[in-house]
Amino acid sequence: MKINLGCGRKQLAGYFNVDCQNIEGVDLVCDCNLPIPLDDNIADEINADDFLEHINNDKRIHIMSEIWRILKPNGILRSYTPSSYGRRAFQDPTHYSFWNENSFYYYTCDDRRKLYSIVPKFDIIELNTRTTQEFKKISHVIAILRAVKPHKVG
Repeated sequence: MKINLGCGRKQLAGYFNVDCQNIEGVDLVCDCNLPIPLDDNIADEINADDFLEHINNDKRIHIMSEIWRILKPNGILRSYTPSSYGRRAFQDPTHYSFWNENSFYYYTCDDRRKLYSIVPKFDIIELNTRTTQEFKKISHVIAILRAVKPHKVG
């Protein structure tokens, strides 16, 4: 199963599309600041394009925990999020949390995870910041992460 979180009007074919708005083509309407009503370990991939910045700032650990919970072991998170290094991340009134490359280290580095008792653990496949003309010179953090969790025995 592949999940497209915060799809809005950009639903992806072959994905289970999730959004907070009841828009045609959305498979599940829910507020991702709350527990996401999906089972554990069901997704091979989660796509989160222009999504994480719409989560409340005090729910950043929550959403990363929910993504990790929903992903299968070795499942992939593909995130494309406006970087806090660019002013455009702050100008949109629907952006509630701000991310940069270092934000993801709290879910990938054991010392930072331990500091705040963060359970979800990811390995970095790709983590960088790009500025594109396509999005009017908005800098985005591209984070491709692999969920690290024990495989079920039996």
